[in-house]
Amino acid sequence: MSKFIPAAAEKNHYFVPVTRPEPAPADPVLARMPLERIHAELERRARADAKAHAIIRGGMLKRLRLRMSISQGELAVVQHCSQPSVVRVEAGLNPRLCENMLAYLEQTQKERQENHARKLAAAAVQDAMREKLKRESEEP
Repeated sequence: MSKFIPAAAEKNHYFVPVTRPEPAPADPVLARMPLERIHAELERRARADAKAHAIIRGGMLKRLRLRMSISQGELAVVQHCSQPSVVRVEAGLNPRLCENMLAYLEQTQKERQENHARKLAAAAVQDAMREKLKRESEEP
């Protein structure tokens, strides 16, 4: 913001802009940081959000299940055939984005389980049909 000083305008016939210091950020983490580090912190948070978006866009979600503890800022990535590994999430990761990721993963997990059950049922029916045809062909 600029503030104009009338005395300077009267004396020199032009306005002298005076800049005020920026108001303190609402984020308590940023409020404690020196001004030089705030920009770097905001960039780091933006990169963390971009990384989460990339995970969502990529095909990784079909192979991963995510558990989140937003209060601790941790994202546990659990692969189906490996040990759980906990990845420290950047402080700026959007909690709403994380909730959407979890909802999406739960939905895909349900669909995967339903598809697997359907395939097992279809395989059992096919096996039964083969057995029946084999018995019928063996009998004269």
